[in-house]
Amino acid sequence: MPGGGMPGSDSSDAATYKSASDYIKSLNENGTWVKYNKKTNKATITSVKAFVQNMKQPTKGVPAFDSLDLKDETEVFAYNNETPSHFDTVVANLLKKNEDKYSKLSDWNSDYVKSYGEINDNLDAVGSNVSHRMDMYNPMYYLNDYYDGYGTSKVAKYWRIRTGINQGDTALTVESNLSLALQANKNVKDVDFATVWGLKHTTAERTGSSENNLIKWVVKITK
Repeated sequence: MPGGGMPGSDSSDAATYKSASDYIKSLNENGTWVKYNKKTNKATITSVKAFVQNMKQPTKGVPAFDSLDLKDETEVFAYNNETPSHFDTVVANLLKKNEDKYSKLSDWNSDYVKSYGEINDNLDAVGSNVSHRMDMYNPMYYLNDYYDGYGTSKVAKYWRIRTGINQGDTALTVESNLSLALQANKNVKDVDFATVWGLKHTTAERTGSSENNLIKWVVKITK
């Protein structure tokens, strides 16, 4: 498989098949969802639902990033660069709204409501709360008119996005929405976007290495 893995990443298991037909047959073991034309050497996915069920199983629990136990990505919004912090206001509101219902669960912890409720109480070294920091972390905040940040930043003219299509860390819509938002932005000249089959959450490339391909791309757009 092309592409190198990142620390803690998950790339697909390697396997070798005698022919493309054999590979397609292995994909359709639990029901046909990929059709293959041997003459044109092209494959077609007949169902996005079936693709997700077969190739994109979720690797995280719920909530996926701001986990109840302060693991996963909570260090991204850590205060003082060391203390993990909850940041998902959607989860905070759900916990508060449904506390009576959730409290009947065997693994419920009453501290959840309090810890998520303190999301915006803490300020970082420059006086920003978590909601503000999340906006700065989210590129869509500056690209989509749904957000207040739309039109407040100078958007780069050229973008290159690569992702392993089999990754279960995020939904298919994450990178697709980013690509579409960039293509719709009048300040963006070119979006070099591709998903890589057979790879998961890694530095995905169809051929070559991510470092060399990025350098070639930078040289190309700066000529």
